[in-house]
Amino acid sequence: MFLEVPWNNDPLSPTSFTAEMHSLDYMPHSVLTFLEQVEHGLWDNTYFITNAPHILVSSTVQDVRTKPYNFSHALAFENLGLDHLLYQEYSEHYPHETMTLGFAGRPAGPNFYINKIDNTLIHGPGGQSHHDIGEEADPCFATIVGGKDILTRIFALPVQQGSNYELYRPVKIVRALIHPSESIDRGRRVREGNGSPDMDKFLQEHHGNNEEDHRDENEHHEDFEDHEYGIVHG
Repeated sequence: MFLEVPWNNDPLSPTSFTAEMHSLDYMPHSVLTFLEQVEHGLWDNTYFITNAPHILVSSTVQDVRTKPYNFSHALAFENLGLDHLLYQEYSEHYPHETMTLGFAGRPAGPNFYINKIDNTLIHGPGGQSHHDIGEEADPCFATIVGGKDILTRIFALPVQQGSNYELYRPVKIVRALIHPSESIDRGRRVREGNGSPDMDKFLQEHHGNNEEDHRDENEHHEDFEDHEYGIVHG
């Protein structure tokens, strides 16, 4: 996913992270739902707003300039039937370890979160007994494979006191892209913090071209074939 991050008082800084989807053998419903959301551009121009001690949570909000926040973009998910999962899919093969992605809520979705710590127990089966069916679990559908250092810095961004861990300055999800599974190894080789081969294009579109700062990323630009989708850049 391509992000714009407000580092302290600096201007918004463009960067990205890369997530590898979990196996369709174990998490087909969750993975395909998320990929459909990305394919339809539903996460573009939304925000990470909540930075709790254990998770960083996305939202469907598209404008953070005024409060209360307007969640009307959630209707776009609903209109496509992509606002929640049909059941609480879970596999013991994919617990909620650090730097994994899960769907929030009951029924799960559309919001997803990034596990900042190992949440295997509290987000696994029986870990959230406050829900009606306490033995259920949150779906864990992807693992971060690029941009971990950037996310670690985002995890440390300050939150407003008494605001349920709301970030002082939310982090914008500018765009999410899907790349074929064949690119997974290549995606892992992309420089940490700029975890997408399309970063140069993003930088040029949003902040102008700076060949000196981003020359080394050009080495990783390769064409992607149309194959089974297995990796999401965001």
